[in-house]
Amino acid sequence: MLPWDRLRIFRFVNSSTPEDKYGEPGYDGPGTEPSLSRHYVPVADELRYRVDFWNHEQAQAPAQEVFIADTLQATLDEATLSFEEIGFMDWKVELEGGPYFNIDVDLRPAKDLIVNVEGKYDPDHRAILCTYRSLDPTTGDLPEDPQSGFLPPITDTGHEIGWVEYTLTPAAGLSSGTAIANQAFVNFDRVPNPAGLYWSPAPKEGPWINTLDLMPPESRVAPLNEVTRSLRVPVLVTGDDRGGSGVGTYELYASDNYGPPVLAATSATSSFTFEAQSGHTYRVYSIAIDKVGHRESAPAAGEYDAATRVEALGTIVVAPSPFVPSRGHGHLAFAGEAVAGSRIRVFDKVGDLVQTIRVPDGVTELDWDVRSSTGKPLASGVYIYVLETPEGKEHQGTFAVIR
Repeated sequence: MLPWDRLRIFRFVNSSTPEDKYGEPGYDGPGTEPSLSRHYVPVADELRYRVDFWNHEQAQAPAQEVFIADTLQATLDEATLSFEEIGFMDWKVELEGGPYFNIDVDLRPAKDLIVNVEGKYDPDHRAILCTYRSLDPTTGDLPEDPQSGFLPPITDTGHEIGWVEYTLTPAAGLSSGTAIANQAFVNFDRVPNPAGLYWSPAPKEGPWINTLDLMPPESRVAPLNEVTRSLRVPVLVTGDDRGGSGVGTYELYASDNYGPPVLAATSATSSFTFEAQSGHTYRVYSIAIDKVGHRESAPAAGEYDAATRVEALGTIVVAPSPFVPSRGHGHLAFAGEAVAGSRIRVFDKVGDLVQTIRVPDGVTELDWDVRSSTGKPLASGVYIYVLETPEGKEHQGTFAVIR
């Protein structure tokens, strides 16, 4: 039992003991219920805790003494305890750190009271102990007046709060996924609560839990088409965050025509696209970043997840070849998505323009009835096509028509 557990002092005028405990906020998904929070942290590094306590709004007297106890689990290294700050209402004291302190906070002239605050570690119980004690400046003892305490009942302003902050480091050798739970308990004036206990019950959220996420995520680009006609290449990435916090961002790196890889696209989802260039070959890989900041390592030089080649814009594929209009419409397919203003001009063998075909924005293929601009079916023979882009680039080739 802790040193204070056997003490019982009944008073006709009592204070009451609400409290709450906070730790490193870490990461939880949006909308996570407090009872399910895991507060993922990226390293087994220093954790900062804060215990807030306040006198219940229906308490009959200010608190004269406050006792705080925090029994440490084996997941926390007791040797790293460091008290950082104490305070209450308008008074705040930054401490020098370390496992022990004892200070007097003089409230005069605002109030004829001195508050002694002591913090220490009890190794027999693995317990952090902190005591706030009101003292009469004249006698150095507890005030005889039960209404003379340092912490009045809390009001709607929320101003009447006391606190203590301290840091601890997780124990050595903990693995990723380890949950570090920590809970403090508070007693005012050695008075049992309505349940007959001398310590406050756990806060409504329960113990504060931080979960270690010590591992970087993994990801991989799904196989791509060996050849594509689109200048907007769709990419699907599969990813796994082995540490637990979840993947937050995917980055796609692309090597253009066997050059060095550069960042081509970023996405918060596993499905996105990157902009390609006509006639270029791309080798790609992904990097995942989890929600606590761990970053997947890049592959070794020259290693990639997937590759694709974009057909040169203007490489028109005629199907069937040659065109035989009596068997149906001709089919034109060309590499690269057309942009607004693209057109295909068709010339006969002597160089006369016989047809201009406007290419709708974003398409990669279309049907054509193999007729001239006047509606007359093209005669058998060889024709020249020229694909023009709005920027003035031209790509040309030939096709045949047989009647």
